[in-house]
Amino acid sequence: MTDSAGRLRPDALRRAPGRGVYVCPSLRCIRAAVKRRGFARGLRRKIVPTKPEDLAAKIAGELKEQASALARRALADGRARASEQDGEFERLLGEVQPLRVIDPGLREVLTSLAEQMCRLWAELAPPGGAVK
Repeated sequence: MTDSAGRLRPDALRRAPGRGVYVCPSLRCIRAAVKRRGFARGLRRKIVPTKPEDLAAKIAGELKEQASALARRALADGRARASEQDGEFERLLGEVQPLRVIDPGLREVLTSLAEQMCRLWAELAPPGGAVK
């Protein structure tokens, strides 16, 4: 997805209107798509040049934001509950409150989003260091 200025904008849940493109959530795939102009070709429009690392960080941030929003909605509608014990996702999603997911479908979605996010952050981390 792009904004009106042609900047790439991640849409982790694929809910935004308009044309979109898929790229696997790995730095290698993102680099290849940028190098081969796959985003411009798939979106059928000019794209503002973007560093693959910056785009990967935006995608990881979008994954975290979407996973956190899903977790909050699940708490509100009963598909997840607060837990006195260690929860499943709070460390990955940055949530303070331990969370137990009751709905197996939701657990699968949250696990997938969290794994993709963690994989991207690990690829972006400098050797022996943390991501800034």
